[in-house]
Formats: sequence, structure tokens, C-alpha cells
Amino acid sequence: MKTATARLPVNEANEYPHTDLRRVLVAIDFTPESIAAMRFAAGLTARSGGSLVMVHVVEPSFNGCNVTGGALNGADTEPHRLEKAKHKLGGLGRGLLNQCRIVETAVRSGIAFFEIIEAAKVLRADLIVIGTRGESGLSHTPLGCTVEQVVRHAAGPVLVVR
Repeated sequence: MKTATARLPVNEANEYPHTDLRRVLVAIDFTPESIAAMRFAAGLTARSGGSLVMVHVVEPSFNGCNVTGGALNGADTEPHRLEKAKHKLGGLGRGLLNQCRIVETAVRSGIAFFEIIEAAKVLRADLIVIGTRGESGLSHTPLGCTVEQVVRHAAGPVLVVR
């Protein structure tokens, strides 16, 4: 098996670009993989003195299923799911306040990969951190895996946590 090595561009001061992590965005879907990514991102921001932005995306539902095919409870209207996500995300954020200098939370509505990328642009994130598996676990859907789409389309660096 061959191993590929990537070379990062180095500037005149012999430093790697984007190593100053002032703002790290982590995508959270409340799975164990995204919680692991959150812990990793919190450690990065604690060491760099930056701020952590936790983003959760509530995807639209069609005929009782979310866009990735998962069944939804009939009482789970989009406003209810948004409020529930804000509450859960806020709890996770409060748990990290003593570790990170600043913890921000954002709940967005839409297609997960697009909203994660847009949040990173709007919030001027230096890095996106995301777990290897999403809520659905489906990596070969027509929409493609959220992680893959974020890696392909993000304007800045993306760190995928296993």
C-alpha cells in the first residue's frame, strides 16, 4: 500500500499558512463521532487561545423523513427540532467554557454541508473540524456524504477527526 505525502506551502518566514487558529468551527450532529471532533477542536482552541464555534444544522424534512432518509417523529416540526438543537448545543457549549476562551453556538437550517461551509465563511473560521461519520452513516447517497462535500467545497482547511 502506498502512502501519499502532501507538502504545505511555506512563506518567507518559514511558517505554514493558517496556523494561527483564532476561530475554529466544529460541525456537531450529536453523534459520538461529532462529539469526538468537538473535543479535538476544543483542545486545539485551548492551546491556541482562539474561540470555538459549534454549528449544528437541522436539515429539512420531506414526508416524515429528513433529507438523509432518517425517520422523524411526527411531533418533530422544524421549529421544534431547531429549539431542541439549540438547547442541546448550548449544553455542550457550556461544558466547554472553562476549557476554551470563547465558545459560540449556532443552529442553522438547510442542507448540512452547504450550511457548514456558509457558516465558516460568515464567521471567518480559520479551520473546520468535522467527525468522520454523520447522522445517517450513508456515504453513497446521491447527495454524497456531508464530510466529503465539506472537504470538497470548503474555501479553507478542513480537519476530519476519526
